[in-house]
Order: sequence, then C-alpha cells, then structure tokens
Amino acid sequence: MKNLFPTYTSLSVFPNHPSWMTPWFFGFPLFFLFPLLFWAIFVIIGLFIYQDAEKHGMNGLLWLILVIIAPISIIIYLIIREEKEGTLFPRRSPREILDTRYARGEITEEEYKRKKKELLNETEEATYPRKKS
Repeated sequence: MKNLFPTYTSLSVFPNHPSWMTPWFFGFPLFFLFPLLFWAIFVIIGLFIYQDAEKHGMNGLLWLILVIIAPISIIIYLIIREEKEGTLFPRRSPREILDTRYARGEITEEEYKRKKKELLNETEEATYPRKKS
C-alpha cells in the first residue's frame, strides 16, 4: 500500500523538481515588493502629472488621485490637457506695460500721462470706431 502522507527531507516544495525551482529561489519572501514597486512608479508619474496639471490651470490633486487609482487616466490626461499659450511669459496689456515702465522709472510722469492718454484714445476708437465722412 502506498503512503498517503509522504515525508520530504529536502527544502523543495515540489519533490519531483530540482531545488532551484522552489519558491524560495524566486524570492518568495520578497513578493510583496513587486506590488509596492509597481504602485510607487504610478505615484511618481502621478506627481509629475500633478505638477503639469497645476501649470496648465487644471486640478492637480484630482489627476494625482486618478493616476494612482486608475493608470489608464494617464492617457486620458495627455489627451484632454489644456494647452495654455504663453505660460512662461504671460501676455500683458499695453496699459500694464506702461504702468510697469513708469514704476521702474524708465519714463517721466509727463511721458506716462501722454502715452496713457494715447492708449485711452486708441481703446475708445477700437471700441467705438468713428464714421469717416
């Protein structure tokens, strides 16, 4: 009669396989590191997307959470992210430029008032064009 509960003297869980095929050889005690490493990669990608979303005026925290929970959201973010023109050098109005130059002392008060008046006249003409007779 065959023994139903054989005893094994080797470390191998599988008696018919060589010892190098045991789970211990493949790093069985370290199996928990693979999911952590996988998760850490998406956290790092999420942080980059967080910064990019904040630069583009979008909700960075929302995108960070979405990337960590659902990695497919990386592709969605890249498709729908808003492109802002002039993020490095924001466009300023002529009035803001004039005020800045006057504050820096680049132009005199008389020059400031004259140019300000010219800007106001140009703005009025652009808003309410005069009829040419």
